[in-house]
Amino acid sequence: MGKGKKGKGKGKGETKATADDPFQCESEDSLPDAWAGWDAEAERLYQEEQAKAEKPNDFGDRPSDRPDDFNGDIDEYSGWRRKTKLWALDTRCPDYKMGVRVLRSLKGSAWSTCEHLVDDAALLLPGGEQIVFAELDRYHKYEPQSDVQKRFEDAIYMPKKGAMDCNKFINDAIHRFTRLDEVLKGTLKSTPIPSQLKGFLLVKKFGLSSAEIAQLLAGTGLSWELATIVRGLKAQFSNHTSWEPRDGGHHRGGDHHKKKHRSAYHVDSDEAYVDEDESDGDDEEEDSDNQADENVILEEDDVQEALAAFKSTIKSKYKVSRKKMSDAKTGRQFRSREATTTTPTAGGPVSGGKSYRVDVSELRARTRCQNCGQIGHWKKECANAYKAPDKTGKSESKGWYVTELGQEDDAPICEEIAGANGFFFATDN
Repeated sequence: MGKGKKGKGKGKGETKATADDPFQCESEDSLPDAWAGWDAEAERLYQEEQAKAEKPNDFGDRPSDRPDDFNGDIDEYSGWRRKTKLWALDTRCPDYKMGVRVLRSLKGSAWSTCEHLVDDAALLLPGGEQIVFAELDRYHKYEPQSDVQKRFEDAIYMPKKGAMDCNKFINDAIHRFTRLDEVLKGTLKSTPIPSQLKGFLLVKKFGLSSAEIAQLLAGTGLSWELATIVRGLKAQFSNHTSWEPRDGGHHRGGDHHKKKHRSAYHVDSDEAYVDEDESDGDDEEEDSDNQADENVILEEDDVQEALAAFKSTIKSKYKVSRKKMSDAKTGRQFRSREATTTTPTAGGPVSGGKSYRVDVSELRARTRCQNCGQIGHWKKECANAYKAPDKTGKSESKGWYVTELGQEDDAPICEEIAGANGFFFATDN
């Protein structure tokens, strides 16, 4: 072999095999005779691997590859079925294992329903998942006609959990409308609710004031179409997060319709001012619990005496009581219990004292008439014949007081009268 030829033979596939280096060959397709047996064995192993890989969807399968869990909730069944269908289209699980994988994904009542299918040989055949689905349909399939009322309530009342931003609230409302339309069209064979009604419901539940609704309609050209309303809300109220009407116009029976009680209210000179907005409702609810004797009966002459004493004293005590209440309100939570001056001073938080309060109607209901002796009205209102009073049955009065002057702020009760006459009813705050 020439020198040049030998150098040229260093290229790939051009050097002949020698005794010292049997791996060198003249080309890639030709092997030495010593490797003929190895080539046949490698080919056989390769063909076996290829045969295994030719099974449908068997290559790359993992036992952990299975659908999402389903616990038997009827409301979630249809969604779980759709997710399982997507899983079947994208999995490498072989067809004959589909039924087993779906059965393994069941929990709770769903597993109890299909547990007997474990012994069914058809579960190991292609299409075994359909056996599981058929069994679940018997007990867990969602029936829209059984939930029509809930769909209507969701679309009309739109129950919410906490505050939502504008986009989230609108998307949630549209989803509720879509679910209702599915029931109306598919199950009830009816027409969907009009788009104008959807827009109206959305605005009502969005929580706008009357002025804001007028502003919205001005921007939409007085159109209630859902698509137009959605564009207007996103354009004008994208930062709106309050979902309760702010002007009270959309509610009936609100606090602004409450009738003010005719009663007197007094805060002791050594107690803190009590905010009416915070305490009024609690006082009304706890009246029956705090009263010392619910069955006490008052004599009309005693009541009149207490009222006369109050009216004669209130003129001189009015300015003093008002001043004390004003000072207590100004220095609320910063007024010492021992402070006697009218100037608020720094100190610890104040504690509650006693309040005197009763309604005129409640006092009348507990008063014995001087004319007929019946309970529940006064002499000037009595239309019955005169009846001599029974002196032996006269009961003792227990701490009652009432005034009929009207507004609470205009009728502060003096502690001195409460102690002197004994007709003021004390409640602990």
